Amino acid sequence: MFYDQEKCGARIRQIRKQNGYTQERLADELNIDRSVLSRIEAGKYACGVDFLAQIATLFGISLDFLVFGKAENKEIAHLKESVTDLIRQLEKFRENI
Repeated sequence: MFYDQEKCGARIRQIRKQNGYTQERLADELNIDRSVLSRIEAGKYACGVDFLAQIATLFGISLDFLVFGKAENKEIAHLKESVTDLIRQLEKFRENI
């Protein structure tokens, strides 16, 4: 598992958009210039751990996901629990048909 600057930048862009942030708004929140954020998202500028930690904290994601694309175990466990619950609901629905 290696740090890929371009993939990390793409994840930052994806998370920013999913949360309804423009580059300008996120840059303002992080106290950086929008052009710097643009270069980070394009994978042309490497950022430090402090910067990545700010983004992770702001959006409630793990550094593992942000840097490596790896989902947290608790996120995976939550997804499995949700799927299991949905399956139970569907089985009950099928029984009532």
